[in-house]
Amino acid sequence: MADLTAQILVNGSYLLLLFENDRPHWECIYLSRRTQEPRPTITWIPSKPENIFKDGLLMIAIHCLADEEIIKRAKSMSKEIMNDFVTLSLTDEQLAELYAMNRKDSDTATRTAQSTDGHLVITILGSGSSIGGQLEELKHNSFGVEIAHSKWTD
Repeated sequence: MADLTAQILVNGSYLLLLFENDRPHWECIYLSRRTQEPRPTITWIPSKPENIFKDGLLMIAIHCLADEEIIKRAKSMSKEIMNDFVTLSLTDEQLAELYAMNRKDSDTATRTAQSTDGHLVITILGSGSSIGGQLEELKHNSFGVEIAHSKWTD
């Protein structure tokens, strides 16, 4: 069983959970209200260990913020990108392009999320999460961010 090592709350509507160990993966859960239709949990297997956080931010752009330009480009690279279970198997060049599109200072796209003021609440659980050293990536994205570290996990 994988350990939950981080969670990201996106605009109060989505919860991303990072499970690490043998096979790291992100789970994106829509926090539906009673009057809304439930949506399936979406699972992504990151491309590489060093890309886990960037892959999570890309998952947010595609599945939580529904950035049309990023979705269109990602779909042209992978037919499976919108599935409920995705193993990110794009080339390094393709990933670099999508990461660049997901950055606020990108020359290749004007992000929808910039005008909607996306807000992330990131909680890193324990000291085992690999994303702790990758938080520099947030400087390149247009999210308002709160970061909490929790050492009190079982």
